[in-house]
Amino acid sequence: MAAVLVLALAGEARSARDTAISGNDFLEWCTSTPKPSEFICVGYLLGTVEMILLVHEIGTDAAFPCLPDNVIVRQYKDIVVRWLKDHPELRHEGALTAVILALKEAFPCE
Repeated sequence: MAAVLVLALAGEARSARDTAISGNDFLEWCTSTPKPSEFICVGYLLGTVEMILLVHEIGTDAAFPCLPDNVIVRQYKDIVVRWLKDHPELRHEGALTAVILALKEAFPCE
């Protein structure tokens, strides 16, 4: 499992300005057939959701989505994968940015 993670994170050579994980990387993990890649996708997504919930707990920030109760991980994954497929021009951006933008579009704060 660790070897799969190392290989997945190695990816292509990146410049210093690139983020560690791009939207392209994230989309590949979330849509590939081997289960280890899907585990990486879900783990990254859960970490991002936890960060968003923490930001709201500390104090609401309009830059983040307002996540409703009872949303399951599969829904988050579907939303982000659909968003990445609909916005190929932004896939080179960081995966964290993509996840936040996708969830903010789906769950805007009112």
